[in-house]
Amino acid sequence: MTKVLGLDQSSHCGWAVVWPEMRSPLYGVWHLPLNREDETPAFVTLFDRVDAVIRDHEISDVFFERPFEPKWGKGNRRSSDLQKQYVAIIMTAAGKHGISAEQVPCEYWRERFTGHRRAAPGLTEEDARKGWWKQQALKSCAKLGWAVSDHNAAEAIGIAHFGMCCRDRAYDARTAPIFWRAQYSADMGNAA
Repeated sequence: MTKVLGLDQSSHCGWAVVWPEMRSPLYGVWHLPLNREDETPAFVTLFDRVDAVIRDHEISDVFFERPFEPKWGKGNRRSSDLQKQYVAIIMTAAGKHGISAEQVPCEYWRERFTGHRRAAPGLTEEDARKGWWKQQALKSCAKLGWAVSDHNAAEAIGIAHFGMCCRDRAYDARTAPIFWRAQYSADMGNAA
């Protein structure tokens, strides 16, 4: 059976497991230990947790968000470097189990999961756009009937959902945003 682990890697790492027959995904947030002088505890924790989920839930594929590369002279280089280290850890854990680990550009999983290609017009500040996308992930979970309260977990569900859509065409067809709109219209028509 296809089971996808989705990861929104950061110091508050959202994770989610999605499979075709599920009623609700398994999900949560791992709070990695923070220590600017020595990141080793965070790296070991991330590896151990990814390894355990892959093993305990018989994961077939891992999908994670591709890190942003800051423009020269802009952005947080330390954060970018840390993301690259997280990627290496995730790929190593998946490789240990002989399964694929794929990077997903945020615009791909966001469009598939939320139905939006771009942030709402008029949001000019980067923080406002980030907050808007986090809210869209939470709303998409709610539309699917999943009461998720943490945006890190909601984004991990979106990434896992995208991965499952890539691996299972039937799942893809029955969970498309267009299906949600059709189902909503049918529900509203039946309620009248």
